[in-house]
Parts: sequence; structure tokens; C-alpha cells
Amino acid sequence: MNAAVEVVSRALYSPQCSFTTAIARGKLFFQRANLVESNAAKLTELETRDIGKIIRETSPQIADVAEFYRYYAGLADKIEGNHLPSINPIWRPGDDENRLGLLLQ
Repeated sequence: MNAAVEVVSRALYSPQCSFTTAIARGKLFFQRANLVESNAAKLTELETRDIGKIIRETSPQIADVAEFYRYYAGLADKIEGNHLPSINPIWRPGDDENRLGLLLQ
């Protein structure tokens, strides 16, 4: 487990990963989704042998993996760390937190 975490940590902080644009990461996720989809039969067989589930259960789960990749591919360039400003005139960042607590009581 520690070895896996170390490999992932090195990969995340490598220049190749940290300088990859969000659009490029999204494209990679779409490629992975297509790979999973095009190899679904083989992946279903491997997963069935590995964990012992019946193929009828494993097959839709493998299809879900491709859909998860597509979901995160679409999300990859949407998360920017920005937020919408609050239009609530009662509380502003920096206001006393107790004031907000009193309003909610």
C-alpha cells in the first residue's frame, strides 16, 4: 500500500502531471473511458475471475467505469477554485462568525 501511495504521489507532483492543462486531463479521461468501453468484455472476464462475481453483475459495473471516466472528463476543466460571490447582505467574509450563528437561531 505504501509503495502505491508513493508512486501516485510522485506522479501527481511530477512536471508532466502538474503542468498538464485541465483540458488535456479531460481528454485523457475520455481516452480511458473509450479504452474501458472497447475492452469491456475482457475487463469483465478479468474482474469476474478476480473477485468471483457472476458476469451478469460485473458487466454493468465495467460499463459504469467508462461512464465515471466520462463524467470526470467533463468535470476536469470546470473546477478552477473560484466561487460565486454571495448575494446575502447579512453576512460577508470577515464578519464575526457569532453574528451568523445568532441569525440562524
